[in-house]
Amino acid sequence: MVPLTLAVITDGNSTPAWDKLRGIVEKLLPVPTGDKGLTELQNLPPDLILLPAWLPHRRRLSMKILLWGKAPLVWLVKDFQEGQEETIAAALELGIAGIIATTDSIQRIRWVLETAHRTFNKEQGLRKEIKEVREALETRKLVDRAKAALVETWGITEGEAYRRMQQQAMNSRRTLRAVAESILEASGLIV
Repeated sequence: MVPLTLAVITDGNSTPAWDKLRGIVEKLLPVPTGDKGLTELQNLPPDLILLPAWLPHRRRLSMKILLWGKAPLVWLVKDFQEGQEETIAAALELGIAGIIATTDSIQRIRWVLETAHRTFNKEQGLRKEIKEVREALETRKLVDRAKAALVETWGITEGEAYRRMQQQAMNSRRTLRAVAESILEASGLIV
């Protein structure tokens, strides 16, 4: 059994493969369609979300879940058949983490769910890392601009300007970025 909580969007009818799913994940949570269900989903929060692809408004529901961004979304189809390229293309276009069929074996369903969960977590880690790198780069740019402003205004070296900024940050218990922003604002260089 996979130690995951799986939320299944449901229209009130029984979902095919329910028994298979119950045997795979630790916790299975039915969530109704609609805004009430999406609010409930945000309060849970599950490790994975399964959306039957035959439900009406699946694109709208998928977009809301994906924009929420707290768990990977997997589509459930009744069966893989010839000519379902449109379903696969739509899933890829939206950013769906995987597709399983009600006719799939328990092992394949488990594999898709685990892969979707691990891939999602890895992507979340990369997004966080990218955000941190961007913030560090932006801070570096601000600090460099503030150093240049101090060098120009006071006629000091870059090293001395940096030391003064560090000292100001320590004395005022602010970040170096906040000190740099203050210097640029006072110099009229920040917009």
